[in-house]
Amino acid sequence: MKLLQNICFIFLLATFSNAYAENCGFESNYKACIKAAKKGDATAQFYLGSMYADGRNGAIQNYKKAFNWYKLAAQKGVPEAQRGLGDAYAKGQGVQQDYIQAHMWINIAKTQMNQQNVSNTVRSIGDSIMLSKLSNIEANMSSYQIELAQDLALEWMESHY
Repeated sequence: MKLLQNICFIFLLATFSNAYAENCGFESNYKACIKAAKKGDATAQFYLGSMYADGRNGAIQNYKKAFNWYKLAAQKGVPEAQRGLGDAYAKGQGVQQDYIQAHMWINIAKTQMNQQNVSNTVRSIGDSIMLSKLSNIEANMSSYQIELAQDLALEWMESHY
């Protein structure tokens, strides 16, 4: 199941990316992404975070750097980075574990992905993955914490869109 989720995520990653950084993409060497990321390109920031999180494409695994790049891109509305940020909070990778923040960011990513112009099949796969992530996170939360996370997600969405 985990392998299937990872395959689906890679498929969604390619499908949902709403912009592509010049010379920076999922298969790029991380050095190709640094320049664009430092200039503020949100997609490059996401890809760089992903490379640091996985320790691939020439990047040495560093969860703190991954978290920081994800956060920059997430604040700019990149759903893939919002999902990455939620995962980092859920696992405590590069940041103190925080299920409220994890739930909030996964919820925001799910909402963002649902609003993008994609096929119903792709949207369904994305929903499935996000709902599974939310369910796993909610297993560690009280009903109050879940409600708080949902409120925070709504507040974030209202202030950014």
